[in-house]
Amino acid sequence: MDPTEEKELAQQCLQALQTKSISRIKDVASITYRRIQGVWAGDGGIVELTLTGDGSSCAFIAKTIGSYRNVGDECELQDQWSYYNELNFYDSDLPDRICDAGATCPRPLYVVRKASAHGRKAAKLEMSALSEQLQANLRRFVARSDDGTEKDEGIICMTKLAGGYWNPDSDGIRGALTWLARLHALFWGRERAEAAVAAGVSDQAGFWHLENRSVELRRMSSTSPLRFVAVGLDERLKADTLQTMCHGDPKGANIMWDSETGSVSMYDFQWFGQAPPTKDLCYFFATAALNGRGYDQAAEEELLRFYHGELVTLLEAQGDAPVPFEKLYGTYRLSVVDYNRWIEGGFAWGNMRLIRAHTQAFLEKLGDYKALKSEGEYRDRIFECFPP
Repeated sequence: MDPTEEKELAQQCLQALQTKSISRIKDVASITYRRIQGVWAGDGGIVELTLTGDGSSCAFIAKTIGSYRNVGDECELQDQWSYYNELNFYDSDLPDRICDAGATCPRPLYVVRKASAHGRKAAKLEMSALSEQLQANLRRFVARSDDGTEKDEGIICMTKLAGGYWNPDSDGIRGALTWLARLHALFWGRERAEAAVAAGVSDQAGFWHLENRSVELRRMSSTSPLRFVAVGLDERLKADTLQTMCHGDPKGANIMWDSETGSVSMYDFQWFGQAPPTKDLCYFFATAALNGRGYDQAAEEELLRFYHGELVTLLEAQGDAPVPFEKLYGTYRLSVVDYNRWIEGGFAWGNMRLIRAHTQAFLEKLGDYKALKSEGEYRDRIFECFPP
């Protein structure tokens, strides 16, 4: 980021910083720049900009997103479009609404969308060779100017969160579950979730959802039970009556703990989207809260019941019907199995004993699943054994 761009971002963000009562600086005397990290795919990175002036200072975060034209393979492209999802998220009122609901996250300050220097040159990937779903994602999430030019690069300026690293101790885990319950309650129900999707964000949450992971699906053995259940399980989760907006990536690295207030906050909303809340729960448990050597089913249920209690209290306060724990637990199991489907074609990540235990219980519930011969038969059995 060059000095001219730094100054422009600072000036554009000042009014928002003042409006959100984060800074009283009127005239910027100096700007310092600190690189935090790169991004998973393509060009870009995350930096911290500190503004000094009028006897005080304040800092904000700028996340630069490069063009999808610079990614080298389909796997990178599947991640790259999620950055455009995050651009849309911060270009809406959703982050402020989430914060106001008590689930602290970075608030939007200023969003830049622009055409890359590559202009209309060919991308490294042959776009026509991509799946229809990946092409549809690009068409949906890459903004265009009035003349049709793609705005395939962007910068998200957001507030800096207070606190430091999150630890999976009792307070940290329960704080994160309370945060998730507040997020899920805010968008509870298909009507609220679809209204949030209409703001421009994804209608699917999480990096591993089936429509986005054709690469891993192709890698799975043609005889694997999880290969056969993939489509039916995906349809079943979409049909589930428990629908909301999910963070999509609540791993430990995306959670912060403020020791002064004893509160949790979360960031990185690339995979924000609609899904049952258990998509967040299964990923949080498997990769963060319960990612140990063993599988303690009693500890898992205790944490699920804690989340359930937090959620029910919030739902009742806003006039929504409470969710039976048994219903939440059943959908949670389906979400764990869905995550294992991605693992089988990708790589092991998380508490595999927990994940395999739920997968085995799921297959046993299907009965004589080895006698089923097609995706359609598996789909019908899934809906029969696990009605929405």
